[in-house]
Amino acid sequence: MSQLFTSLTFILFSFNSIFSGEISKSPLSDFCYMKEQNTTDLCTPYKEVGKLSDVLLVTVADDRYGRKQGKYGETQDKILKIFLNNLDFGIKKFAMWKWKHITQTDFYKENKAFLDNPNPSKNGRVYKSFVILDGLKQLQDGEFLIYNDCSPELWKNFDENYKVDKTKYNINVLKKLCISNNGILTIHVKWDNGKHVRRGEPGSHTHANFTLERCMKKMGLSEYRDSL
Repeated sequence: MSQLFTSLTFILFSFNSIFSGEISKSPLSDFCYMKEQNTTDLCTPYKEVGKLSDVLLVTVADDRYGRKQGKYGETQDKILKIFLNNLDFGIKKFAMWKWKHITQTDFYKENKAFLDNPNPSKNGRVYKSFVILDGLKQLQDGEFLIYNDCSPELWKNFDENYKVDKTKYNINVLKKLCISNNGILTIHVKWDNGKHVRRGEPGSHTHANFTLERCMKKMGLSEYRDSL
């Protein structure tokens, strides 16, 4: 699973479509989970504001390697402020993981030698799949998890005071699409090295280019090697 998720930019999960039966809570998350806190300076990755939210937004920022001018954490902070300023859009639960949070987990302790390599091409960005799984463990039946990258270029045209135009954007549309697609929804990455991918073409963001062969065999994905 970890290698499958290395190319993730955006993905939406519906909890009751993914899991059946009970799933144990993460010990770290039980300890960290914060409610009704308005600070954006999180000592833990989890934050909930208000009530009646069925969507958890998950991001992770690792600036150790200095990729993209080391602005993942800065961008993540901006993302949180944007959604805190747009709570009526429907996202009130957040899991904003930074490297300091990863190092507090058993996952890190068990994979320290691997994860301590700051080069994402060497550590496989496996922390992405970890934070997604940890977030899924916090959900109840019928709730949703959105994972989104903190890549600075994806958010450069938004400032922290950005207001979501709800006449154009409705999160319920995403939820319905996710449910209709068996509980998982991803985006089509429409750029390849700065060039726009033409309609009907998959582009380069396929399993063949971003998922290890042994991972595809392990998960029975070989027939989807040329899929998004």
